[in-house]
Amino acid sequence: MPTIIHVGCLYSTPTARNAFMALALACAASDAPEPRARVAAGVPRAGRRAAVAAAACVLVPACVFVQLASSAVYARAAAPASLPGHLPAGLGTRMYELAERIAPLPLVEAMLAEDALRRGDVRAAADRAARLPAGVVRSDLQARVAAAQGRRGDAIRSYLDAGDDEALTPVVDSLAHAGRVREAYELERRIAARFAATGTRPNALADSWWRLGRLATRLGDRDEAARDYERAIALAPLNTKYLLEAGVLELERKNPTAAQALFTRASRIDTADADAVAGAGLAALQRGDEQAATALADRAGRINPRATLERRLVRALGERG
Repeated sequence: MPTIIHVGCLYSTPTARNAFMALALACAASDAPEPRARVAAGVPRAGRRAAVAAAACVLVPACVFVQLASSAVYARAAAPASLPGHLPAGLGTRMYELAERIAPLPLVEAMLAEDALRRGDVRAAADRAARLPAGVVRSDLQARVAAAQGRRGDAIRSYLDAGDDEALTPVVDSLAHAGRVREAYELERRIAARFAATGTRPNALADSWWRLGRLATRLGDRDEAARDYERAIALAPLNTKYLLEAGVLELERKNPTAAQALFTRASRIDTADADAVAGAGLAALQRGDEQAATALADRAGRINPRATLERRLVRALGERG
């Protein structure tokens, strides 16, 4: 068993280490005291050890093979001084193609599709992705294939199926940056609907509602923006980013009481947040309480005089003379 652990430690990926560790634990179990019931039933310990040893003869070479193949596939992205960086180009592809002939498993197909995309062979990647069972991996690969072929609509649909918000958020940002804010908002709505349907990533859903609030503000729909921020806050009540954005929106809506409540909540969560303190000062100034606004400006200035809302509050107080 120590030999297996030492061999496993040579491999850097968590998957490989875990596989070797599982094997080591299995071998360790073979040395555990035999339960009396099994001894009474005549099950010999030697037979169990032989079974574990046989499994080891299969699993250890398989783990080594998969680790080497994976390292070779990603050799192009490896550091020059690393072992994968010295592996021959195409070795990983050939090894996985061999594995496919022996055991055409979804994992092997997925790795070959990944490799084809990295090599720019989009057709081969599409063919392999199509052979995968329906699910997140297949949808994500098909989205990347569609993106590589310039089929943005298909890519978006597949990324939505995969729940890959990391791939879709740059698309939303690029649409908004290009002035296509309504399109950006509608796409973000679809992302939020996907998260809500799965119910597995509440923080991602909260962030999606927050982005929707910002986009709705740009569209001039402040009521919708307020509702979007409210949904984000309900999912992540301790996230001061959402509270601050909602507070600024309430100032724009000339609702200082609601703004004050939001900024106060944020400052209680993070007492060192100068924007939360200054935001409360802006709300006080909007209510006509210049004395309270000045005191809050001083307090925020001691925390961070360069904070965005602090500078805004100081400027507003200066304009009042």
